[in-house]
Amino acid sequence: MESETVIEATEPQILSRDSDPSPLNEATNAPGYSKERYVLGANTDWLDLVDHQTFMSGSTTMEAAQNFFRDHPNCRYSVVLDESGQIVGLCSEQKIGNTLSQWGLGYAVFARKAIRNHILENDFRIVRGTPVYKVLNAIMERKDDFFDDVILVDEHDRFQGLIRVATLVHLQHEINRQQYDEIKTFSSQLNRNNEELARSRDAAMQAADMKSSFLANMSHEIRTPLNGILGMIKILLRTPLNEKQRRYAQTVQHSGAALLTILNDILDFSKIEAGKMDLEEIPFDLNELMDETVQLMDERAREKGLELFSWVNSNVPAGLISDPARLRQVLLNLISNAIKFTEAGEVMIRVTQESDLGECSRIKISVTDTGIGISAENQAKLFQAFQQADSSTNRKFGGTGLGLAISRKIVELLGGHIALQSKEGQGSTFSFTVDFKKQKKEPSSPDSNPEPVDFWGVRALIVTENPSYAGFISEQITSWNILSKHISSANDAMSFALQTAQRGAPMDIIFLDSQMGDQTGFDFVAELRSHTPLEDSRVILLTGKNQELDPQRTRELRITDTLPKPLRVKNLQDSIALSLARQPKDSPPPHNEQNTSAESQSEAPTEGLVQDSAPESDIRPLKLLLVEDSEVNREVALIQLKTWQHQVQTAGNGKIAIELLSREQFDGVLMDCQMPEMDGYAAAAEIRNPDSAVIQHDLYIIAMTANALQGDRDKCLQAGMNDYVSKPVDETELLSALHRCAEHSPELLLKQEPQPAPPSAPPSTARASFPSHLIELFFRETEQRIEELQSHLETNSMEKASRAAHTIKGTAGNFAATQLADLAREMEAGCQDGNLQRAWELLPQIQHAFAAHRSLAATHK
Repeated sequence: MESETVIEATEPQILSRDSDPSPLNEATNAPGYSKERYVLGANTDWLDLVDHQTFMSGSTTMEAAQNFFRDHPNCRYSVVLDESGQIVGLCSEQKIGNTLSQWGLGYAVFARKAIRNHILENDFRIVRGTPVYKVLNAIMERKDDFFDDVILVDEHDRFQGLIRVATLVHLQHEINRQQYDEIKTFSSQLNRNNEELARSRDAAMQAADMKSSFLANMSHEIRTPLNGILGMIKILLRTPLNEKQRRYAQTVQHSGAALLTILNDILDFSKIEAGKMDLEEIPFDLNELMDETVQLMDERAREKGLELFSWVNSNVPAGLISDPARLRQVLLNLISNAIKFTEAGEVMIRVTQESDLGECSRIKISVTDTGIGISAENQAKLFQAFQQADSSTNRKFGGTGLGLAISRKIVELLGGHIALQSKEGQGSTFSFTVDFKKQKKEPSSPDSNPEPVDFWGVRALIVTENPSYAGFISEQITSWNILSKHISSANDAMSFALQTAQRGAPMDIIFLDSQMGDQTGFDFVAELRSHTPLEDSRVILLTGKNQELDPQRTRELRITDTLPKPLRVKNLQDSIALSLARQPKDSPPPHNEQNTSAESQSEAPTEGLVQDSAPESDIRPLKLLLVEDSEVNREVALIQLKTWQHQVQTAGNGKIAIELLSREQFDGVLMDCQMPEMDGYAAAAEIRNPDSAVIQHDLYIIAMTANALQGDRDKCLQAGMNDYVSKPVDETELLSALHRCAEHSPELLLKQEPQPAPPSAPPSTARASFPSHLIELFFRETEQRIEELQSHLETNSMEKASRAAHTIKGTAGNFAATQLADLAREMEAGCQDGNLQRAWELLPQIQHAFAAHRSLAATHK
C-alpha cells in the first residue's frame, strides 16, 4: 500500500484495506475476519491485517473531527499527520468529545482549534517487519492506555494503516491453534518413543537375573589392576619422599581404597535388595573419616572452582562404633552429587550432635551445596531404585543409577533416616541422622583424659570471602577460647587490623585466604607489613590444596604458617600453637605457660577481662578530678590511678564537674567526652570561659574517650582540652599524659597527706585480673546500657542510642571485651549516621557478644 502523498485536506479521511488509496467521502466497513488472514500464523505480514486507514491532517478542526466520528461510528481512532505526511500521533473520538463538552460556552471558539494539539499522549505503533511474538507480548504487557487500534508504520515511520486489537487477538488464537497441532504431533511421537522405551525396559528386566554374575566378573577385572596399584603405592610410601610427593601418593592410596570399597558396595546391592547385607561394628575416628572423605573429593571440587570443607561441631564425639566403610560410601555419593550439580560456590559437610543418649550419640550429617537445586516433583522419586531427577546425568557406581537408593538403604540399616531439603535454583541439603555408639576408653589409656586445648586470651581475625568457611574456623577456635572476628573484605580487614593495633590491642593471629577477589594473600600481607603497627603481625595463609607458593616470597613477607584447604582440625590447632610460639620480641610469653603465681590464680581469669601488671610511676601524687558517667569506667580508672597513689574525686557528668571545680582546685581533670546533661566538650568550654565560676581556667584537661580516630583527637583539642587518651586506656599512654599534667600544674598549696610507698610490682610472669566485684559491676551496667540502647532504638532516639553505644564501647574496651567493643563502635557510628536499619541489625549481635562474655566469665568462677 502506498502512503507517500502529502495530506493537505482539512477533512478527515478513511480508507478500507481493499480500496484505492485516494480519499473517500464515506467510511468502508472493516473486512470480515476470515481465517485466510491468519494462515501464516507467526509469519503473517502485518499489512495483511490492516483493517482500515483513518487519517487527518494536523490542521483539521476539532469540530470537523467530531462530526467525522459521528458520521462513521465504526471508526473510534484517527491518525494525525503533519504537513509532510509524518505521524504526529493518534486522536480518539472520546478525547475530542470530552474536550469540547468541557468548554461549554467556548465551544464555538475552541471547535475551530486544530486537532494537532489534542492527540493522545501515547499511541501504540507496529513497525512492519517486527516479529509477531514481540508485538503480541508488548500488547499484553503495556502499562499505558488501552487502545482498540494500533498504528502500522514502515521503517521510516510512515503511516501504513490501522489494525484493531481484536484482529491481533484472532491472530493469537490462530497461532495457538497451530502450536497445539505441533504439540499434538510431538506428543504422538513421544508416545511412540515411550513404547519403544518400555520394550527396552522389559528387555533389561529380562536380563536382571544376569546382574550378579556380570557384576562379579566386572569387579574381578577391575580389582586385579587396582590391587597392583594399591600395592605399588604402599611400597612407594615406604621410600624417601618429600612432603608434596608423599601427599600425592597418599591421595592416590586413599582414592584407590575408596574405589575398592565402591566395587564391593556394588556387589552388595543385591544383598541389600534381599535384606542380607551385614554391617560391621568397629571403632573409628569420625574426624579422620570426614577429613579423608573430603580429601578424596577435593580434587573434583577444585577442578570446578568450588570450596569443599567439612565442619564438625566441637561437641561431636570423635570416637564412634559403626561401619565406617558404609558411612564413607554414603558421604562419597552425596558429596559427588553435590559437586556434580554445583557450578559455583561451595559444598559443605556439616556434622552436629542432636542429642547425647549416654552410650550413644545422635549425630546429624548434612551435605549442603549452592547448586541448581531439585524441583519438588523430582524430590519424591530421588531415593527410589531406577529413578533419577535427570535420566541423562552420568551416574555414579558404574552407571547403575542406584547411588541415592543405596545410600538410603545403608542409612536405614544403620538405624537412621535420610532427608532432602531443596529449592530449584537455590541449592540442596541432603542430611541423615544416625544413633552411633560411643567408644569406651580404658582408664589406663594415655588419651582417656586428654589435655583440653586452651588458647585463652588469643584474638584472631578471619579474612575470607566465604562466610561458611569463616563460621567453621570461628566455631572451632572459639572452643579453644580464642576470640575471633570475621571480615569478608580485604580493605575492611586491613582497616580493622590497623585500628586495633593503633589503640594498643593488635590481633594475635590473622587467618588469611590466599585469594580475596582480585587481591592475593601476598598482596594483603605486603600492605600489612607496610604499616609499622602491623609489621610483626602473625599471618596464617589458607591455601588451596597443592597450591604452589613462592617460598622466597613467603619468607620475605614473614608469613607465619600456611595451611592447605580443606582444613584439618589437628593441622589448625598445630598451626596456631606454632604461630603463637613465633612471637615478636616485645610480646609476652604465651598465656598457657605453667609459670603463673599462686596469687594470680586466686581469682580465675575471665577471657576478655584481664589486664597485665600496671607500670610503675615516678610522678608525684596528684589531686585529680575524674569525670565519667559510667560506674564501671570510674572503677577501672580509680584502680589505675590509685595504684600510682593519686588522690581522685569523681563526677558523673560535666555539670557536676563544673560545680566541683567552682569550689575546689585540682592538678588536672580526666574528662570523658560523651555524657548526659553536659558532655566533655561543653564542660571543657565552660572551664576555659573566663566568665564562668570555675576557679582554674587553665586547668590541665586530659580527654578520655572511646573515639580513637585522628578527627576525634583534633575535636578534643579544639574544645580546649590539653591531652588525649583513647579507650581502652593504655596505662603507658595514661602515665605519659599524667607526666605532662604534673609538669603543667604547680603543686597545690593544699597540704597533701603523706602517702604510703607504692607496692612493688608483681613478677612480670604474673597476670593480674580485675576484682570479681568490678567484673560483676561491668556486667550489670553493660546489661542496663544494652536495655537502654534497645529502648532508644524503639523510640527512634538515635542521639541517645549513640551515647548508650558509646558507653558500652568504652567499658567493653577497658575490659578487653574486643568483640563487644567493636560492635558497639559500629552501632555508635550507625546511630550517628541515622541508619536505624543497621542499628537494629547490630543489636542482636551486641546482645549475643555480651551473653557470650558473661557465660564465659561464669565458667571461670
